[in-house]
Amino acid sequence: MLMRWKQGRDGSRSRASGSEPVRSHAATRPRTKATATLGCSEIFDDRDLIDALEHELPKNRPLRRSLSLVVLGIDHLPPSTGDVVLRQVAELVRERSREIDRIARYNGDQLAIILPGRDPDSAEGFAETLRTAIEHHRFEPDGRHVTASLGVAVLPLYVAGGAELLADASFRLRRAIRLGGNQVVCEDGDECLILRRHLPNAPARDARRARLVVVHGTELGRKYDLEKRETTIGRTADSEILVNDEAVSRIHATITVDDTGVMLRDEGSKHGALVNGVVVHDARLANGDIISVGHHRFKLLLGNDIESMYHEEIYRLSTVDGLTQVFNERYFTETLARELARARRYDRPLALVMLDIDGFGACNDSFGRHAGDHLLQQLAVLVRDGSRRVDVVARHGGDELAMILPELELDAAMKHAETLCEAVEQARFEFEGRPIPITVSLGVAVLAPVTADADELVRIAAARLARAKALGGHRVVAADAQPEPADVGPPGASP
Repeated sequence: MLMRWKQGRDGSRSRASGSEPVRSHAATRPRTKATATLGCSEIFDDRDLIDALEHELPKNRPLRRSLSLVVLGIDHLPPSTGDVVLRQVAELVRERSREIDRIARYNGDQLAIILPGRDPDSAEGFAETLRTAIEHHRFEPDGRHVTASLGVAVLPLYVAGGAELLADASFRLRRAIRLGGNQVVCEDGDECLILRRHLPNAPARDARRARLVVVHGTELGRKYDLEKRETTIGRTADSEILVNDEAVSRIHATITVDDTGVMLRDEGSKHGALVNGVVVHDARLANGDIISVGHHRFKLLLGNDIESMYHEEIYRLSTVDGLTQVFNERYFTETLARELARARRYDRPLALVMLDIDGFGACNDSFGRHAGDHLLQQLAVLVRDGSRRVDVVARHGGDELAMILPELELDAAMKHAETLCEAVEQARFEFEGRPIPITVSLGVAVLAPVTADADELVRIAAARLARAKALGGHRVVAADAQPEPADVGPPGASP
C-alpha cells in the first residue's frame, strides 16, 4: 500500500539528520538487563524501540517514504531455554537485515524490527523470509525446531506516534498466533478492529481507510482495500481492480487516495464512469458513493464502520466453505471462469488439479463421519499452506478439493501435485488422539486450445482423478488413458 500522508503533530518537531543512524541514537542511553541478555549490542530494549520509531517517523512522513515495523514472536517458546533460542533467533534476524534496519527486544520474549523505506510488499516478503528461516533452523542446545508468528504494520495516515504503529503490528502478531501460528499477518481482521476500538485514545479511522465493495456484478460483496495512492480499475491483468466485463475499458478509471480525500478520474473510457448515476471525468468521492463501471457497481466505504464489517462478513460467508475454511464451490466456479478468460485473452498457461482422499468412505465407516470431517479440515489446511498466494484452493463436489493454478504449465502443475501427494503421505493426521494415515489421488488438467470452457476443464481433471483412483490411488494422473490397440490379424485374414 502506498501510504496516504498527513502532516500531523510529528511534522512540527525539528527533524533529526537523515544520515544519523538509529543505532547511535539508541546507544546514547544505558542498556537494560533485558537487552544485555541477548548478548548483542545491535539489539536494544522497549524504551529505545519507541524512541527509534519516534526518530524515524518525522524523517519518513514528509518525504512520503514507507516505514514498516515487524513484531516477531516464537510459537511455544520453551521456558527452560527461552533466552537461548531468542538470542539465536535475533542473530538470524540480524543476519538478514540491512544496516539501516533496527532490532529490539520487545515485551519480554518478542522481537521488533524497524524497516525504514520498505513498502508493504517488501516488508511482507522480509517477514516471510524470517518465518521460513526460523522454521528450517535447528536451535541449540538440543537441535530443536521452532516456528514463529509475525505481525507487519506500515506507516499509515492516522498514525501519530511510534506507539500506535507498534500497537498495529502487535495486534497483527496476536492474530497470527490465534490463527495457529507459523504465519505472517499484514492486515487487520474483524477481531483486531474490534479490539482496537476499546484501546484508550485509539486514533479515529473515519475517512482514513478507504475500500470499495462490489454491490452489483460478479463477486458480489467482495472488498477491495484502496491501500495504494493510486488504484486502477480496468479489464487488463495489470489493473489493481480487474473487472472481466466487455463494457469496461482496458484502463477504465483511477482512484486516488491522499491527505485531501478520495478522487475518481475517468481515463478516457469508452462508456464512461458514473458516480451516483452521473457521468463524471474527475470527482471527489464521499462515504457511501456508488461508482458504476460497465455493468459493475462499487460502493465506497471510509473507515472501519459496522457497514464495512457487515459487507466483509457477507462476502466471507458467500465464498468460504464453513467446514474446511477454503473457498466454496460457487467461488471456485466463478474464479475458474474468470481465470480461463484471462488466460485465453493474454495467452497464458492455466492448470487445474482435483484431489480426493483414497478410501474416504471406508474411513468414515471405520472412524465415523466426524473423523472424516476432521480429516478434510486438516487436509485443506495442508493443501492451502502448500500452495502459492495466487493459487485458489476450494472444496469441490463434497469431499474433493480443487486447485486453480494460474501461470503453470503441465510439468510445473504435475510437480506441484506430486509434492502435495508426498506431503499428505508424510503428514500426521489424527482424530481424538488416534492417528489415521491417509493418501490422496490427484488429477491434473491444463488449458488447451481445444478446451471448450471451464466445465470441460473440470471434466478432464475429474476424469484423470477417477483414473488415478482406479489405478490404486496414491498417485498423480495428468494424461488421459490411451485406447487399447485393435487386435489386428495376419495379412489377408478375415476381420
